[in-house]
Amino acid sequence: MFKINKNSYKITKVSKSIHLSKLIAVPLILGLSSLNVFAGDNIILDVVSAPVVGNGLVGGAPTEFNVLFRSSDPTVANSQYLDPANPGQFIPVGGYLEIELGGSYKRNPDYIDARTGGNSIAPNRNIILTTAPQGPIVATAGAGVQHGNWRVSDDGARTMTITPNGINANNITGLENARAANGFKVVHVRPDPRDTRTDLSRAPFINGPAGSFGRIYIRIFDANGMIDQYGHKEVQFTRANGPQISITNVGVTTSRQGNSATVSTEIDESVHYQHVPVNTELTNTLKSTPFSAGTPYALRFLLFAGSASQPDPFIPQKGLPAVGYFINAQHPNKATLVQDTNNNGVADEHDLELGEIKISGPDKNAAILANPNLTTSGDGITGANGSLLIVPVKVGTLAGEYKIQLSMDNGNEIKTYVIAE
Repeated sequence: MFKINKNSYKITKVSKSIHLSKLIAVPLILGLSSLNVFAGDNIILDVVSAPVVGNGLVGGAPTEFNVLFRSSDPTVANSQYLDPANPGQFIPVGGYLEIELGGSYKRNPDYIDARTGGNSIAPNRNIILTTAPQGPIVATAGAGVQHGNWRVSDDGARTMTITPNGINANNITGLENARAANGFKVVHVRPDPRDTRTDLSRAPFINGPAGSFGRIYIRIFDANGMIDQYGHKEVQFTRANGPQISITNVGVTTSRQGNSATVSTEIDESVHYQHVPVNTELTNTLKSTPFSAGTPYALRFLLFAGSASQPDPFIPQKGLPAVGYFINAQHPNKATLVQDTNNNGVADEHDLELGEIKISGPDKNAAILANPNLTTSGDGITGANGSLLIVPVKVGTLAGEYKIQLSMDNGNEIKTYVIAE
């Protein structure tokens, strides 16, 4: 790989010779906006709209995205990056992480932090590291597994820097505690979700116009100011989008994880990528303390109405009420998502079809299990964010990876996994 000294911009060959055709040449601008790097060394797997909103990549909307990272173990399949058994990415001892927004992303000159009156990026509130949805490595110091002890700074434009604060034996350390020891897997950039303003003064960044391209650059520096890891990704902003669905752990994870006094959090609190014995039914829908006492959990998803139906572009967003599913009697590994338009309180074939659910894996007898409850939704101004859809499933008698895929007509598609052992 190559390492690049931030101060001199000097590229130093560290190990293995690679033909120049494998380099990605991108213009070099002040602050190392882009670098000559290996395509195979790109640690960014994807950039997606954050799963707590439906419009994170809509043109002109407040910027709210998730950077998804490949595992630091090159043998891990990209589909398994969120599996708690696999490591994420790390900030080296004495190092730091830079996130730069390029292309048509804009720093909002009208942004005001409602809590401070300033315009700086705030840790946890505007940027957060996670290992799974609602599984943060928070900036707060503390003894909980989730307390990463880090700070964020920004250049007033489009570059943010996350720097660990920890001190151990008089040496600066990387991120602290057990979640960080397994690596971060997501960087979430967002407006403050607890801010109640509905105008763009709430948004630190704004997406470029529909059809334009935004670019995200990730640089992880070591203690000597040399780039240890690098990633880049380009996204095109849409004009609008249809109904959206995303994976979530809302409602079952430990509350107030950003508080320094919260020390009951467990390392892995996610209903996705659960490891279960073969032939297991994943059915629990209730929060348990500790989280592991409630396993195995039914899978959880958030539904959002299309962007044109939202009263404003911020959390909370309007969901899709009265949504459920009915299972294919001949093929119980498939189900149809519907909205109860005949108002009989039941999801059936006479309702409006919205999409489908499938489970697949080494045993074709894996199945989607019934859930008679229909979703509810706030009005996009008050109430819960989105609509919570719960889907219990059963894995088969053969060990391996079971994929659960949900797709929305005229919307998006997502995949999640359960590992049977």
